[in-house]
Amino acid sequence: MVLIGFHTMLHGARLHIHTDHLNNTTNNNSADHIICGLNCVDQFNPYIHFIPGKANIIAGKLSWLDCLDKSVLSK
Repeated sequence: MVLIGFHTMLHGARLHIHTDHLNNTTNNNSADHIICGLNCVDQFNPYIHFIPGKANIIAGKLSWLDCLDKSVLSK
C-alpha cells in the first residue's frame, strides 16, 4: 500500500482521499481484506470523499491506464 511506504511524510498531514467506491466510505464491510485495508488507511486519519462514477473524472482516467512499465515494478 502506497500510504505505508510514505508514512513518515504523511503522518500529521491533512490527507484527502477521493474514491468512487462507496463501500470504502462506510464501516459496513465484512470482508477481512477490506477491513484490513481500511484499518491501514484509518491510521492516517484521512478525509474520505465519495465522488460517484462519471463525476470522478480522475479516477476514471487512472483506471483505464495500462502503461505501467513492468520492469520498474520488479525493481
